[in-house]
Amino acid sequence: FNLGSELMVGHKVGLSTDAETPSDGLHRRHTNDIRLCWVISGDRSQLDRRAFKDIYLRNDGQIFAVDDEVLDEARAANAPRLRLMRLLPGPLREGLRPQWRERIVTPKEIDWGRPGDRPRSKGDRFDGYLEKLVQRDTAVSHLRREFYSALTDCNQDQAGVSWDGIASIVGGVSWSALGDPYDTVRALGVLATVRRNELTVQTKIEMSNLPHLVNSLLLEPKERRSWSRALRSLSESWRPDLLAVPSVAKKIERNLEDAHGDPGNELL
Repeated sequence: FNLGSELMVGHKVGLSTDAETPSDGLHRRHTNDIRLCWVISGDRSQLDRRAFKDIYLRNDGQIFAVDDEVLDEARAANAPRLRLMRLLPGPLREGLRPQWRERIVTPKEIDWGRPGDRPRSKGDRFDGYLEKLVQRDTAVSHLRREFYSALTDCNQDQAGVSWDGIASIVGGVSWSALGDPYDTVRALGVLATVRRNELTVQTKIEMSNLPHLVNSLLLEPKERRSWSRALRSLSESWRPDLLAVPSVAKKIERNLEDAHGDPGNELL
């Protein structure tokens, strides 16, 4: 970030994000220090584009903006400044609709990670912020505990009651709209296991053999393959190592290909 030269900023960003750029002295000197990030202008309308929301949700906390206000603060402080753009859930009882929030930060307020990492905010990310909202709402927190317990016991009736109770507060489809209750409770039990990193599904398979559990209970039974998209999305955030397992990756790819264009699959 060079306050005196917009050209230098653009040059370094180009070198760090474009694999086709010829290597030169500048590139070689900075290779070990490169961090990848998204920087936009001050045009807020860009943030409503689906592309930016997709980028953000896949790389939580790494969208920055540089505009006149940011540059003014940077010049006044004679130090770098960036506008940190954060997508966070809205009020729990108003549908949790994601909202953009922003503030100007110093580089010290960003977790830049190791070389090659994507920088992240040191504050709560989307899931962490959502977790606090749930914990503060006694009714929803209680219903969630009951829901996890029902998934663990494979109690589809109680799971449905808890699901619909939560949906009536925060919004969402009804339990009956998700499909066969038994397959739904098993599929969601597997997803909860991945998310919580503890067994939340009735099975004799150990947690230490998570790939086998996922393959056997969610990816292989035809009735549950429609949940593959949800598994992939969840794993990207919480268990990327799971997606590196060849058997899991191949089954997810197969299931998504087989379900291409199915409206029900898009819902899940």
